[in-house]
Amino acid sequence: HFVRPDGSVDYRGPSISQYARMLTNLAQYYEFTGDDELLLKYDQKIKAIARLLMVRREAGKKLPKDDPAYGMITGRHEADISFVTPTLGTLNYEVPYFCNSTETWRGFHDLGRVWIALGEKRGDPELVARGRALVNEAGMLREDIYRSIERSILRDRDMPYLPLIAGSKEYHLDTPYRSRPES
Repeated sequence: HFVRPDGSVDYRGPSISQYARMLTNLAQYYEFTGDDELLLKYDQKIKAIARLLMVRREAGKKLPKDDPAYGMITGRHEADISFVTPTLGTLNYEVPYFCNSTETWRGFHDLGRVWIALGEKRGDPELVARGRALVNEAGMLREDIYRSIERSILRDRDMPYLPLIAGSKEYHLDTPYRSRPES
């Protein structure tokens, strides 16, 4: 009911990682219940959610290969950032938070496996192909996530630190709550 035809959610703001989590939740629903009717009923909206994430993935793959954010999914990390953040108008929150990419990896992987199983069960080669494409993309995204983590770890203090955003040089504890994307 709350997903628009283009895959966006009718809510106050986008939390990109939650779009990906919806794909995982749908896959889990099918795996727990075996009910394929729900997934087929909302197939167009599910495809639209996956497309919304894939568009962001493709944008990340246009960055230089040596960029720590190469291949990563940009976007806001929580929906509440849309209305209670004083710096929203002056700072860019559409950044490659690691949670966006890791949740997208899982969503693509989980839903892809379900689409393959469903397609094989129903004799639908298009659904099988769609599932394989998602599983394949998930594998490539995982490689980009690992590479991004290695390139993003900060080592200028006592312990290695992974920032919230790929390639960031900021420690999230050094910025006041909701004052910057890094916080």
